[in-house]
Amino acid sequence: MLVHSALLQIFIFFTVLVVVVAPPPSIASESPKPIYQIRCGNLEIPYPFGIGSNCSLNLHPYFNISCNTSFNPPKPYLLDNGPSEIYNYEVVNISETQIYVKNSKAQLTMACYVKRYDNKTRRSPVVMEFSYSPYTLSDANKVTSIGCVDMVMVQQD
Repeated sequence: MLVHSALLQIFIFFTVLVVVVAPPPSIASESPKPIYQIRCGNLEIPYPFGIGSNCSLNLHPYFNISCNTSFNPPKPYLLDNGPSEIYNYEVVNISETQIYVKNSKAQLTMACYVKRYDNKTRRSPVVMEFSYSPYTLSDANKVTSIGCVDMVMVQQD
């Protein structure tokens, strides 16, 4: 009889535990709603990056993504106004370990060779400053120069 009473108490304990741990069927069938926006246009933004303030790794500005809704579909941008300079790069692909950005400043500068009145060509260097950021240039980057007297130099300090 004592063994039967102990088994009954164990059964009641596990029954209560299951009821407390298991959510009601109506809540269990609902999908969780994200606290933060995780998509911008056609691109999913994974952590450690985050859209908007207070959504990225350690709330660090280097991982903040801005979603520009003036485009259709919206476009994500990597923003920073840290100690180096303000940059605003369109994010074209992103993963947990890599971010691919389009540097429109470089594209425009490459097409900016203009003959001046003294027959010299005005050249505008393209500088991407990452000194104070967690970013580096990747070995997967490709640099192309088209022209007769063009020079391309990529250096990382």
